[in-house]
Amino acid sequence: MNRLRLSGDSQTLNIPFDNTNIIGTGSTEKVIFNIGVDSVEVGIGDNDEVYFGLYSDDYDITNPGGNEVVVVDPDNNTITISVGGTGKIGFADGVADLGMDSGTGQPTINGNVVSSTAFDMSSITLDSLPGDVEDAGYADRDFTRIIDGGHADSTYA
Repeated sequence: MNRLRLSGDSQTLNIPFDNTNIIGTGSTEKVIFNIGVDSVEVGIGDNDEVYFGLYSDDYDITNPGGNEVVVVDPDNNTITISVGGTGKIGFADGVADLGMDSGTGQPTINGNVVSSTAFDMSSITLDSLPGDVEDAGYADRDFTRIIDGGHADSTYA
């Protein structure tokens, strides 16, 4: 598995490969995944954000146990998110809070526990995408990028 360590500086990085473990910093980070990226692991902490290129109901979202959220697209490509704080999870149709339930220790989306069965994204209300993500038009592009520190230059693979 490839390992990508972020520096915490404002930067935009293209991720042109699958099978990657993204290692962040204590800084606020934003990760945007291309449609079709497979076998990627990323951890989020407080104020971190992770975005996916399809609509929320296009994904199967489950919790196999512990603090992990597994996001699987229609082609069975998998991204695993280790939730270590309160951040955001976004899709082409909007964004929601991603955090942990203090009672069960399970991940939550907008306060609803993510279990081992498919999470029903239609049960929650999504907020509008942030301007830098929406302006990038990432749902229509062929790229994966990481934005550290809120830097939002559009770079495509």
